Amino acid sequence: MVKALMFAGLLSAGSCSLLSGSPQPAPIAEPEAIWCAENVPQRPSAAEIEIMSRPRLEQAVAHNRKGEAWCGWTAAN
Repeated sequence: MVKALMFAGLLSAGSCSLLSGSPQPAPIAEPEAIWCAENVPQRPSAAEIEIMSRPRLEQAVAHNRKGEAWCGWTAAN
């Protein structure tokens, strides 16, 4: 019984904060700049490419394409 009352209290307290219009975190001003500061091009060797799975290879290509678009990466980076 006590556990049920505690759970009900927590549940109602949580819903009150959601409905009260509590402030949301501010959006990140420049997400691309943060991504570029925290990532580098992925340049696997030929031997690594040989053993990579297709999904992992596609992930690396997508990562590098995003870096080219957002950060100005080139093949020389």
